[in-house]
Amino acid sequence: MARRRRRSKIHIKKANRGKFNATKRRTGKTTAQLRHSKNPLTRKRAVFSANARKWRKKKKKKSR
Repeated sequence: MARRRRRSKIHIKKANRGKFNATKRRTGKTTAQLRHSKNPLTRKRAVFSANARKWRKKKKKKSR
């Protein structure tokens, strides 16, 4: 049987944390709008943000 490999968690450098949300607040635009930005770095952050939203793990139901 094949073993399942654990995936490593995504690590965002401390220097870059919060930069995308700061851009959103400063410009007043949504993530969807920033995905079409002319700036490639902003576009990259917006795409990452949209994808990362899908990675949330399902909450486990507690058994009594």
